[in-house]
Amino acid sequence: MTTIKSIDRFFLSFLVFTFAAVALAQDTVIVPKHAGPGHDHDHDDENACGAEEIINYSMPLHIAAIFIVLITSALGIFSSLILSRFPAHKVTDFAVNIGKHFGTGVILATGFIHMFPGALFALTNPCVPKAISAEYTSFAGLFAMLAALILQAIEYIACQYYSKRLSTNAEHTHTHVTTTEAKESSCNADEHLHAHVTATEAKENACAVNEHCHAHGSLMDLENRRISTYLLELGIALHSVLIGISVGVASGTEFTPLLIAVVFHQFFEGLALGARIGELSFTNRLIPYLSALFYTIITPIGVAIGVGIHETYNGNSATNLLVTGIFDSISAGILIYMAFVNLIATEFQNNPRFMSERGSVKCVYYVAMWLGAGVMALIGRWA
Repeated sequence: MTTIKSIDRFFLSFLVFTFAAVALAQDTVIVPKHAGPGHDHDHDDENACGAEEIINYSMPLHIAAIFIVLITSALGIFSSLILSRFPAHKVTDFAVNIGKHFGTGVILATGFIHMFPGALFALTNPCVPKAISAEYTSFAGLFAMLAALILQAIEYIACQYYSKRLSTNAEHTHTHVTTTEAKESSCNADEHLHAHVTATEAKENACAVNEHCHAHGSLMDLENRRISTYLLELGIALHSVLIGISVGVASGTEFTPLLIAVVFHQFFEGLALGARIGELSFTNRLIPYLSALFYTIITPIGVAIGVGIHETYNGNSATNLLVTGIFDSISAGILIYMAFVNLIATEFQNNPRFMSERGSVKCVYYVAMWLGAGVMALIGRWA
């Protein structure tokens, strides 16, 4: 119990710290898809790296966008969180799974289509120093790869830690039960039966640490899911602030399609994350809802920051391009790794429950994931 509380507090603190660090640096955030001069511009052209003119910026619409994104994010994550923790029947479970797998496709496409190309554009932009933009043009791929490798290392270290903790606790329990049985060997049959029942209840209480243990396997598997869920939320948090800023500073004809894309993205990404959080067990019942609340507010806060800085915002400066390119590439690495390793692999080929489903159900789940990826990729045409 103490270990679970400690890891919960650590990751919540880490998420808050990450958001604070990104928020403090928001004067260096851009919209990589639209920001900066084209790659055919001369790097020595001073006007090419200057701030772009603000065209038809509607303050009421941008204020409304804060609440639109807030409501959409809340609907996505809280609906799947509540339904997954309190399933009414198989139909509800089926619907949640469809939304979850659709959201997995959205997360995958976000990394490939929305994050990585933006990072590549920013880090190869002529406004960035030539040592980065021209002499080595693979920094976006490098940062994405490093993020994925570091994420894998973090998961491995955390899983090893949990494995040792569980082994140690099991040894202590076994020693305690053996000692108790030795002391009570002289007791009569009724007392021995009582000790056996007590030991059995102790084992059942250990299993009760996670109310879903009967559905998802061992405690070790459940802790792996806990770790991967926290890391997934970390990756989502990194890019959520950035896309919120993008909406806040957008003007003219790019605002509406960008807002639609973000609303779609937030809802279905929230479905996937909420379902993952709902599968976990927490010693404090407020923690899953605080995690969902964190996801709900982080993008609207980014929109609000964007609205506040839109007049002084220069999306073409070298600092802006570097910071956004690095953050986007890191987010892309995290999201792509999490989508393949901890969402697709875990929910499909490594999931006994999925493997036991009827062929038609498996087909529906796969189609849902492909549709999520396809629709999000299509939206990349406009935003």
